[in-house]
Amino acid sequence: MKLLLSIIFGVTTAACVPKHETAGRRIVPDASGQQAKTQTTIEPAQTVLKSWSLRQGLWDAPRQGRAPTTAWTMVFDGPIVHPLVLDGEYVYAVSGGTVSKVRIDGTLVWSTDVEADGRPTPFSGGVLVPNRSGVMQLLASDSGDILESYGGFASVRTAALPLQSRYAWIERDGILITSDTQNGPIIMGPVSDAASDAEYLYVGNMHGQFAAVSENGIHWLAEVPGPVSAHPVIGDDQVFVPFGSKNQGQGGLAALNLADGVENWVAYFGSGPSAPAALGQFLIVPSRSGDLIALDPRHGGTRWRAPGTAIQATQPAIVRDAIYTCDGHGRLARFDMADGGSAWTVDLGVPITGDPVVTPQFIIVGTSDGRLLALSQ
Repeated sequence: MKLLLSIIFGVTTAACVPKHETAGRRIVPDASGQQAKTQTTIEPAQTVLKSWSLRQGLWDAPRQGRAPTTAWTMVFDGPIVHPLVLDGEYVYAVSGGTVSKVRIDGTLVWSTDVEADGRPTPFSGGVLVPNRSGVMQLLASDSGDILESYGGFASVRTAALPLQSRYAWIERDGILITSDTQNGPIIMGPVSDAASDAEYLYVGNMHGQFAAVSENGIHWLAEVPGPVSAHPVIGDDQVFVPFGSKNQGQGGLAALNLADGVENWVAYFGSGPSAPAALGQFLIVPSRSGDLIALDPRHGGTRWRAPGTAIQATQPAIVRDAIYTCDGHGRLARFDMADGGSAWTVDLGVPITGDPVVTPQFIIVGTSDGRLLALSQ
């Protein structure tokens, strides 16, 4: 098995035997609809203001001033239940165990069935995607072919994230894995999804523990008031951790010092967040009541609260002073950062389940009935 480090940096490779191999089904249509291979080059993403691994939900694109309409639709065999991923001119979607690469003009590049069960991570060496057997598959970015399979012991709970010189991920029971190492359990499981600043992975568990970890072990360990319910968001000097209700108490969001895990503040609201927060001028938190809450990242005070009618299961997307949200009733809405005012709402008719991505041309979302939709003005 080639080391992932060698794929990224082109250094000397070493061989080892993968623990699992999973067969894949690949569909690569050309312009005429016939199956054919195409050669593409992945360029670094230009649409994310900061590293996607910080999980901030920030996008660099013009804001949509008027309610958008559907520009194109692609239909897949199953619901799109994981975050969509944007990499330059391409969007990656997971539906019914299949990973699909789609140009932002709505053209399918390839689809590969690897029993996918998690967020894809495209990078210069291919696309990393976890499957239902706990295997991290490395797919070729131009064809979707399986290049390598990195086996484990249980389901993968985090995205593949940068950790110093390579990519790493954490399994349900807290084992940290790279392409050639397995460390752990490094934190007690079951664990949540994670975020990364490249030096450490920041991850929590159902017991309310939250840690900064590396291959060397735990850098610091902190406690939050309830089970960690989603991936954290990393700011300049704080990490923001969503937690749920514990012992009939309230859920909420905790701000911890990035350097040592010391608690800076805690904000409580009902049963807590329904999805990961997004970080712009304010910390934008979808609550289980359906409301959208803006917290001041300096002290956790509520700046405004916008009422909603359905729970949001996706992370908001922030474009400058605009906030885009998706809810379980199928509404895509834009709110203003300054005061939470609603600018427009579009009803798509079915729950929106794939976290939105924003390009200069489109807002792209995934739905529970397997649609990938691009909306534009």
